[in-house]
Amino acid sequence: MQWTVMTLTPLLRLSLISIKTLRLSHFRIKQIPYHGYIQPELLDTLRPYQNTPISPERKGMYQTFQTVVKEGTHEELLTLVQEMSENDSNAFDYCIRFISPDRDFPFEKIVDLPDNHPDNAYAYLLRGNWYAHWAYTSHGGVVSKSVGHDNYDLFYERLNLAATDLRKAVKLLPNCPQAIHKLLEVLHQFGKDAYKDRQAFVQKLLEKFPNHTASFSMVVNYATRKWGGSHEESFAIARKVIEQSDPDSNTPVLLFQAAFERWFWHERFASKMSEEEKADEPQDFNNSDACLEDTELNDELNAYLPRLFKCMSDPQDYSVASWTPWLFMWYSLTEDRSRLQQVAYHAQGRYVTWQFNYLWNDAFRRGYIHWANYL
Repeated sequence: MQWTVMTLTPLLRLSLISIKTLRLSHFRIKQIPYHGYIQPELLDTLRPYQNTPISPERKGMYQTFQTVVKEGTHEELLTLVQEMSENDSNAFDYCIRFISPDRDFPFEKIVDLPDNHPDNAYAYLLRGNWYAHWAYTSHGGVVSKSVGHDNYDLFYERLNLAATDLRKAVKLLPNCPQAIHKLLEVLHQFGKDAYKDRQAFVQKLLEKFPNHTASFSMVVNYATRKWGGSHEESFAIARKVIEQSDPDSNTPVLLFQAAFERWFWHERFASKMSEEEKADEPQDFNNSDACLEDTELNDELNAYLPRLFKCMSDPQDYSVASWTPWLFMWYSLTEDRSRLQQVAYHAQGRYVTWQFNYLWNDAFRRGYIHWANYL
Protein backbone atom coordinates (compact mmCIF):
# COMPACT_ATOMS: atom_id res chain seq x y z
CA MET A 1 0.00 0.00 0.00
CA GLN A 2 1.25 3.47 -0.85
CA TRP A 3 0.51 5.79 2.04
CA THR A 4 -0.64 9.31 1.20
CA VAL A 5 -1.62 12.35 3.22
CA MET A 6 -5.23 11.24 2.90
CA THR A 7 -4.61 7.82 4.42
CA LEU A 8 -2.21 9.08 7.09
CA THR A 9 -4.32 12.01 8.22
CA PRO A 10 -5.90 10.38 11.31
CA LEU A 11 -2.59 8.92 12.44
CA LEU A 12 -0.41 11.94 11.92
CA ARG A 13 -3.03 14.44 13.09
CA LEU A 14 -2.88 16.21 9.76
CA SER A 15 -5.37 18.55 8.24
CA LEU A 16 -5.65 18.12 4.48
CA ILE A 17 -3.08 20.84 3.86
CA SER A 18 -0.98 21.21 6.97
CA ILE A 19 1.01 19.42 9.61
CA LYS A 20 0.29 20.91 12.98
CA THR A 21 2.57 18.90 15.22
CA LEU A 22 4.82 16.00 14.36
CA ARG A 23 6.23 13.54 16.90
CA LEU A 24 8.23 10.40 16.32
CA SER A 25 5.51 8.29 17.91
CA HIS A 26 3.14 9.29 15.10
CA PHE A 27 5.40 7.53 12.61
CA ARG A 28 5.22 4.10 14.23
CA ILE A 29 2.91 2.78 11.59
CA LYS A 30 2.78 -0.81 10.38
CA GLN A 31 4.92 -1.44 7.27
CA ILE A 32 6.66 1.95 7.48
CA PRO A 33 9.83 2.12 9.63
CA TYR A 34 10.32 5.85 10.16
CA HIS A 35 12.70 5.50 13.12
CA GLY A 36 16.00 7.28 12.65
CA TYR A 37 14.82 9.69 9.97
CA ILE A 38 13.54 12.47 12.21
CA GLN A 39 14.61 13.43 15.69
CA PRO A 40 11.51 13.85 17.90
CA GLU A 41 12.71 16.93 19.79
CA LEU A 42 13.07 18.77 16.49
CA LEU A 43 9.67 17.76 15.23
CA ASP A 44 8.16 18.94 18.50
CA THR A 45 9.17 22.47 17.51
CA LEU A 46 8.57 22.16 13.77
CA ARG A 47 5.59 24.27 12.77
CA PRO A 48 5.36 24.43 8.98
CA TYR A 49 2.98 26.84 7.35
CA GLN A 50 -0.23 25.61 5.78
CA ASN A 51 0.76 24.70 2.24
CA THR A 52 1.96 28.14 1.10
CA PRO A 53 1.50 30.78 3.82
CA ILE A 54 -0.79 33.64 2.85
CA SER A 55 -1.32 37.22 3.83
CA PRO A 56 -4.70 38.41 5.23
CA GLU A 57 -5.36 40.21 1.94
CA ARG A 58 -4.79 37.07 -0.12
CA LYS A 59 -6.81 34.97 2.30
CA GLY A 60 -9.72 37.35 1.71
CA MET A 61 -9.26 36.95 -2.02
CA TYR A 62 -9.35 33.16 -1.69
CA GLN A 63 -12.58 33.35 0.29
CA THR A 64 -14.09 35.64 -2.32
CA PHE A 65 -13.03 33.27 -5.08
CA GLN A 66 -14.64 30.26 -3.39
CA THR A 67 -17.86 32.23 -2.93
CA VAL A 68 -17.91 33.24 -6.59
CA VAL A 69 -17.18 29.66 -7.65
CA LYS A 70 -20.17 28.41 -5.68
CA GLU A 71 -22.65 31.23 -6.15
CA GLY A 72 -21.40 33.68 -8.79
CA THR A 73 -22.14 34.13 -12.46
CA HIS A 74 -19.81 33.32 -15.34
CA GLU A 75 -19.05 37.02 -15.72
CA GLU A 76 -18.10 37.39 -12.05
CA LEU A 77 -15.89 34.31 -12.19
CA LEU A 78 -14.03 35.43 -15.32
CA THR A 79 -13.57 38.97 -14.02
CA LEU A 80 -12.11 37.74 -10.72
CA VAL A 81 -9.79 35.25 -12.42
CA GLN A 82 -8.49 37.93 -14.78
CA GLU A 83 -7.89 40.30 -11.85
CA MET A 84 -5.87 37.65 -10.02
CA SER A 85 -3.88 36.72 -13.11
CA GLU A 86 -2.87 40.33 -13.71
CA ASN A 87 -2.21 41.35 -10.09
CA ASP A 88 -1.28 38.27 -8.07
CA SER A 89 0.04 35.31 -10.04
CA ASN A 90 0.49 33.18 -6.92
CA ALA A 91 -3.16 33.67 -5.97
CA PHE A 92 -4.12 32.82 -9.53
CA ASP A 93 -2.06 29.60 -9.46
CA TYR A 94 -3.69 28.60 -6.20
CA CYS A 95 -7.28 29.41 -7.10
CA ILE A 96 -7.54 27.70 -10.46
CA ARG A 97 -6.86 24.43 -8.65
CA PHE A 98 -10.45 24.66 -7.46
CA ILE A 99 -11.65 24.50 -11.07
CA SER A 100 -11.46 20.71 -11.19
CA PRO A 101 -13.68 17.64 -10.70
CA ASP A 102 -11.85 16.55 -7.55
CA ARG A 103 -12.78 19.88 -5.96
CA ASP A 104 -16.46 19.21 -6.72
CA PHE A 105 -16.52 21.99 -9.29
CA PRO A 106 -19.50 21.02 -11.46
CA PHE A 107 -19.04 20.44 -15.16
CA GLU A 108 -22.32 22.26 -15.80
CA LYS A 109 -20.80 25.45 -14.43
CA ILE A 110 -17.91 25.49 -16.88
CA VAL A 111 -18.84 23.56 -20.02
CA ASP A 112 -20.51 26.54 -21.70
CA LEU A 113 -17.96 29.16 -20.67
CA PRO A 114 -16.14 29.43 -24.05
CA ASP A 115 -19.40 29.24 -26.02
CA ASN A 116 -20.84 32.14 -24.04
CA HIS A 117 -17.55 34.08 -23.97
CA PRO A 118 -15.72 33.08 -27.19
CA ASP A 119 -13.24 35.96 -27.02
CA ASN A 120 -12.34 35.56 -23.36
CA ALA A 121 -9.07 33.64 -22.93
CA TYR A 122 -9.83 32.80 -19.31
CA ALA A 123 -12.94 30.88 -20.37
CA TYR A 124 -10.74 28.51 -22.36
CA LEU A 125 -8.07 28.41 -19.68
CA LEU A 126 -10.53 27.43 -16.95
CA ARG A 127 -12.30 24.80 -19.02
CA GLY A 128 -9.02 23.42 -20.34
CA ASN A 129 -7.76 23.14 -16.78
CA TRP A 130 -10.97 21.35 -15.80
CA TYR A 131 -10.65 18.93 -18.74
CA ALA A 132 -7.05 18.15 -17.76
CA HIS A 133 -8.08 17.23 -14.22
CA TRP A 134 -10.99 15.26 -15.65
CA ALA A 135 -8.53 13.25 -17.73
CA TYR A 136 -6.54 12.30 -14.65
CA THR A 137 -9.68 10.95 -12.95
CA SER A 138 -9.98 8.39 -15.77
CA HIS A 139 -6.34 7.42 -15.18
CA GLY A 140 -7.35 6.18 -11.76
CA GLY A 141 -4.27 7.37 -9.87
CA VAL A 142 -2.41 4.09 -10.43
CA VAL A 143 0.87 3.16 -12.11
CA SER A 144 0.84 3.10 -15.90
CA LYS A 145 0.75 -0.68 -16.32
CA SER A 146 -2.40 -0.85 -14.18
CA VAL A 147 -4.44 1.79 -16.01
CA GLY A 148 -5.96 -0.44 -18.68
CA HIS A 149 -6.57 0.12 -22.39
CA ASP A 150 -10.08 1.56 -22.09
CA ASN A 151 -9.05 4.00 -19.37
CA TYR A 152 -6.09 5.13 -21.45
CA ASP A 153 -8.38 5.84 -24.41
CA LEU A 154 -10.61 7.94 -22.18
CA PHE A 155 -7.58 9.62 -20.64
CA TYR A 156 -6.27 10.82 -23.99
CA GLU A 157 -9.71 11.72 -25.29
CA ARG A 158 -10.11 14.14 -22.40
CA LEU A 159 -6.53 15.38 -22.68
CA ASN A 160 -7.18 16.32 -26.29
CA LEU A 161 -10.14 18.41 -25.16
CA ALA A 162 -7.89 20.09 -22.62
CA ALA A 163 -5.13 20.74 -25.16
CA THR A 164 -7.57 22.31 -27.63
CA ASP A 165 -8.88 24.75 -25.04
CA LEU A 166 -5.45 25.57 -23.62
CA ARG A 167 -4.00 26.27 -27.08
CA LYS A 168 -6.82 28.73 -27.61
CA ALA A 169 -6.09 30.31 -24.23
CA VAL A 170 -2.40 30.74 -25.09
CA LYS A 171 -3.32 32.33 -28.41
CA LEU A 172 -5.74 34.78 -26.81
CA LEU A 173 -3.61 35.40 -23.73
CA PRO A 174 0.01 35.78 -24.88
CA ASN A 175 1.12 37.51 -21.66
CA CYS A 176 -0.01 34.82 -19.21
CA PRO A 177 2.72 32.29 -18.33
CA GLN A 178 0.22 30.09 -16.51
CA ALA A 179 -1.59 29.40 -19.78
CA ILE A 180 1.61 28.04 -21.35
CA HIS A 181 2.37 26.20 -18.08
CA LYS A 182 -0.98 24.38 -18.14
CA LEU A 183 -0.63 23.53 -21.82
CA LEU A 184 2.86 22.11 -21.32
CA GLU A 185 1.61 19.92 -18.49
CA VAL A 186 -0.96 18.43 -20.85
CA LEU A 187 1.40 18.08 -23.82
CA HIS A 188 3.87 16.16 -21.68
CA GLN A 189 1.36 13.34 -21.40
CA PHE A 190 1.56 12.78 -25.17
CA GLY A 191 5.24 11.81 -24.93
CA LYS A 192 7.42 11.84 -28.04
CA ASP A 193 4.45 12.65 -30.30
CA ALA A 194 4.32 16.16 -28.84
CA TYR A 195 8.06 16.71 -28.33
CA LYS A 196 8.51 19.41 -30.99
CA ASP A 197 5.33 21.11 -29.87
CA ARG A 198 6.53 21.16 -26.26
CA GLN A 199 9.92 22.54 -27.25
CA ALA A 200 8.26 25.40 -29.11
CA PHE A 201 6.19 26.39 -26.09
CA VAL A 202 9.18 26.03 -23.74
CA GLN A 203 11.06 28.41 -26.01
CA LYS A 204 8.14 30.84 -25.93
CA LEU A 205 8.11 30.62 -22.15
CA LEU A 206 11.84 31.27 -22.06
CA GLU A 207 11.61 34.27 -24.37
CA LYS A 208 8.66 35.95 -22.69
CA PHE A 209 8.79 34.80 -19.05
CA PRO A 210 12.36 33.79 -18.12
CA ASN A 211 11.75 34.68 -14.46
CA HIS A 212 8.66 32.50 -14.01
CA THR A 213 10.42 29.90 -11.88
CA ALA A 214 7.27 27.92 -11.08
CA SER A 215 6.67 27.12 -14.74
CA PHE A 216 10.29 26.19 -15.38
CA SER A 217 10.28 23.98 -12.31
CA MET A 218 7.63 21.94 -14.10
CA VAL A 219 9.71 21.96 -17.30
CA VAL A 220 12.82 20.78 -15.43
CA ASN A 221 10.80 18.07 -13.71
CA TYR A 222 9.48 16.64 -16.96
CA ALA A 223 12.96 16.76 -18.49
CA THR A 224 14.38 14.47 -15.80
CA ARG A 225 15.31 10.85 -16.34
CA LYS A 226 12.36 9.55 -14.32
CA TRP A 227 9.99 11.08 -16.91
CA GLY A 228 11.90 9.74 -19.91
CA GLY A 229 14.32 12.63 -20.29
CA SER A 230 17.91 12.73 -19.11
CA HIS A 231 19.99 14.24 -16.35
CA GLU A 232 21.87 16.25 -18.95
CA GLU A 233 18.66 17.71 -20.35
CA SER A 234 17.31 18.80 -16.96
CA PHE A 235 20.61 20.47 -16.03
CA ALA A 236 20.84 22.16 -19.43
CA ILE A 237 17.35 23.65 -19.09
CA ALA A 238 18.05 24.89 -15.57
CA ARG A 239 21.29 26.57 -16.63
CA LYS A 240 19.71 28.11 -19.73
CA VAL A 241 16.89 29.64 -17.67
CA ILE A 242 19.38 31.00 -15.13
CA GLU A 243 21.42 32.54 -17.94
CA GLN A 244 18.43 34.28 -19.54
CA SER A 245 16.61 35.36 -16.38
CA ASP A 246 17.18 38.54 -14.39
CA PRO A 247 20.28 38.44 -12.17
CA ASP A 248 18.17 38.97 -9.05
CA SER A 249 15.62 36.24 -9.80
CA ASN A 250 15.35 32.97 -7.88
CA THR A 251 15.85 30.77 -10.96
CA PRO A 252 19.07 29.16 -9.59
CA VAL A 253 16.81 27.04 -7.41
CA LEU A 254 16.13 25.07 -10.62
CA LEU A 255 19.70 23.82 -10.50
CA PHE A 256 19.12 22.51 -6.98
CA GLN A 257 16.02 20.75 -8.28
CA ALA A 258 17.94 19.12 -11.16
CA ALA A 259 20.69 18.04 -8.76
CA PHE A 260 18.20 16.51 -6.36
CA GLU A 261 16.34 14.69 -9.13
CA ARG A 262 19.56 13.15 -10.43
CA TRP A 263 20.34 11.87 -6.92
CA PHE A 264 16.79 10.62 -6.55
CA TRP A 265 16.93 8.71 -9.83
CA HIS A 266 20.01 6.78 -8.73
CA GLU A 267 18.71 6.26 -5.21
CA ARG A 268 15.17 5.20 -6.11
CA PHE A 269 15.39 3.61 -9.56
CA ALA A 270 18.91 2.97 -10.89
CA SER A 271 19.99 1.13 -7.74
CA LYS A 272 17.30 -1.49 -8.40
CA MET A 273 18.16 -2.12 -12.04
CA SER A 274 19.65 -5.34 -13.30
CA GLU A 275 23.16 -5.27 -14.72
CA GLU A 276 21.69 -5.57 -18.21
CA GLU A 277 19.44 -2.55 -17.64
CA LYS A 278 22.29 -0.53 -16.17
CA ALA A 279 24.35 -1.16 -19.30
CA ASP A 280 21.82 0.90 -21.29
CA GLU A 281 21.95 3.84 -18.88
CA PRO A 282 24.20 6.91 -19.24
CA GLN A 283 27.26 6.28 -17.10
CA ASP A 284 27.55 9.74 -15.57
CA PHE A 285 27.55 8.50 -11.99
CA ASN A 286 27.63 5.03 -10.55
CA ASN A 287 25.42 5.63 -7.53
CA SER A 288 23.45 8.20 -5.60
CA ASP A 289 26.32 9.01 -3.21
CA ALA A 290 28.51 9.97 -6.15
CA CYS A 291 25.85 12.48 -7.20
CA LEU A 292 26.15 14.18 -3.81
CA GLU A 293 29.95 14.25 -4.01
CA ASP A 294 30.07 16.12 -7.32
CA THR A 295 32.49 18.88 -6.27
CA GLU A 296 32.07 20.99 -9.38
CA LEU A 297 28.29 20.97 -9.08
CA ASN A 298 28.34 21.71 -5.35
CA ASP A 299 30.62 24.68 -5.96
CA GLU A 300 28.20 25.95 -8.60
CA LEU A 301 25.20 25.55 -6.27
CA ASN A 302 26.95 27.17 -3.33
CA ALA A 303 27.89 30.19 -5.44
CA TYR A 304 24.18 30.89 -6.04
CA LEU A 305 23.23 30.89 -2.36
CA PRO A 306 23.83 34.63 -1.71
CA ARG A 307 21.56 35.43 -4.68
CA LEU A 308 18.85 33.13 -3.35
CA PHE A 309 19.17 34.58 0.14
CA LYS A 310 18.48 38.03 -1.33
CA CYS A 311 15.31 36.58 -2.85
CA MET A 312 14.24 35.63 0.68
CA SER A 313 14.90 39.07 2.16
CA ASP A 314 11.28 40.26 2.18
CA PRO A 315 9.63 38.51 5.17
CA GLN A 316 6.21 39.15 3.64
CA ASP A 317 7.08 37.27 0.45
CA TYR A 318 5.35 34.03 1.28
CA SER A 319 6.02 32.56 -2.17
CA VAL A 320 9.50 31.75 -0.83
CA ALA A 321 7.88 28.77 0.87
CA SER A 322 7.24 27.08 -2.47
CA TRP A 323 10.92 26.72 -3.43
CA THR A 324 12.96 26.55 -0.21
CA PRO A 325 12.41 22.76 0.10
CA TRP A 326 14.90 22.16 -2.75
CA LEU A 327 17.60 23.91 -0.70
CA PHE A 328 16.64 22.14 2.51
CA MET A 329 16.69 18.74 0.84
CA TRP A 330 19.98 19.17 -1.00
CA TYR A 331 21.99 20.44 1.95
CA SER A 332 20.63 17.76 4.25
CA LEU A 333 21.61 15.07 1.74
CA THR A 334 25.12 16.48 1.43
CA GLU A 335 25.21 16.88 5.22
CA ASP A 336 26.24 20.50 4.90
CA ARG A 337 24.93 21.59 8.29
CA SER A 338 26.35 25.11 8.07
CA ARG A 339 24.63 26.01 4.79
CA LEU A 340 21.44 24.24 5.83
CA GLN A 341 21.25 26.38 8.94
CA GLN A 342 21.84 29.48 6.80
CA VAL A 343 18.93 28.47 4.57
CA ALA A 344 16.74 27.97 7.64
CA TYR A 345 17.75 31.39 8.98
CA HIS A 346 16.86 33.20 5.74
CA ALA A 347 13.70 31.19 5.13
CA GLN A 348 12.34 32.37 8.50
CA GLY A 349 9.95 29.48 8.75
CA ARG A 350 8.77 29.76 5.15
CA TYR A 351 8.70 26.19 3.94
CA VAL A 352 5.92 23.90 2.85
CA THR A 353 5.36 20.29 3.75
CA TRP A 354 4.61 18.58 0.45
CA GLN A 355 7.65 16.40 1.13
CA PHE A 356 5.66 14.67 3.87
CA ASN A 357 3.38 13.23 1.16
CA TYR A 358 6.13 10.74 0.33
CA LEU A 359 6.77 8.91 3.57
CA TRP A 360 6.12 5.49 2.10
CA ASN A 361 9.51 5.02 0.49
CA ASP A 362 13.07 4.92 1.86
CA ALA A 363 14.49 7.16 -0.87
CA PHE A 364 11.70 9.67 -0.39
CA ARG A 365 12.15 9.67 3.37
CA ARG A 366 15.89 10.15 3.11
CA GLY A 367 15.62 12.92 0.54
CA TYR A 368 12.44 14.68 1.51
CA ILE A 369 12.28 14.87 5.30
CA HIS A 370 15.76 14.25 6.68
CA TRP A 371 16.42 18.01 6.57
CA ALA A 372 14.21 18.50 9.64
CA ASN A 373 17.04 17.10 11.74
CA TYR A 374 19.26 20.06 10.87
CA LEU A 375 16.93 22.95 11.66
